Amino acid sequence: MNNSEKTSRPQKKIKKSLIIGTLVIIVALVLVIIFYYFNPNLNKIKKFSQEQELTEQYLQSQTLEHQKDQYGGKTPEETYQLFLEALKKEDIDLATKYFILEKQDEYKKLFQEIKNSGNWQMMMADLLKPENQKGEYLNENWYIIRVTNDKGELVANISIEIPKGPDLEPVSSLWKIAEF
Repeated sequence: MNNSEKTSRPQKKIKKSLIIGTLVIIVALVLVIIFYYFNPNLNKIKKFSQEQELTEQYLQSQTLEHQKDQYGGKTPEETYQLFLEALKKEDIDLATKYFILEKQDEYKKLFQEIKNSGNWQMMMADLLKPENQKGEYLNENWYIIRVTNDKGELVANISIEIPKGPDLEPVSSLWKIAEF
């Protein structure tokens, strides 16, 4: 055996090992890619992660909207009085601005239905009698007003609160109506 044959054998083995190693790496990468893209659980995790990011962006935008919102009072009673003043004028757009942002459209429709049905004056008669209203703090950020009719029947529970962000911390110093 000559020297050239002796040196070419180890080179051939190295070449062969490199080719086999490269093929193993390529096959492994292909398997990882197939596993990643076609695994239904990973796709669900990816979709959940995207939805969570969109939700966080929405909550941040809502927090900014609450911070910019200037409708409401420094006390729950003040918010309620501002709300009643708007209702007296039959200004539904203004009245619903005293609700938390997420509920404004819902209550705009409700008050429009009450007005269209001819029940506006009956609603206002109950809401405007101080003796029909009893308010109390349930905690430092939540106030409730119970409105009854002349027969003593409960006609409305009005929850007024300080809007909170996703971390449950107040995002505004103004009180807003949460439920009517």
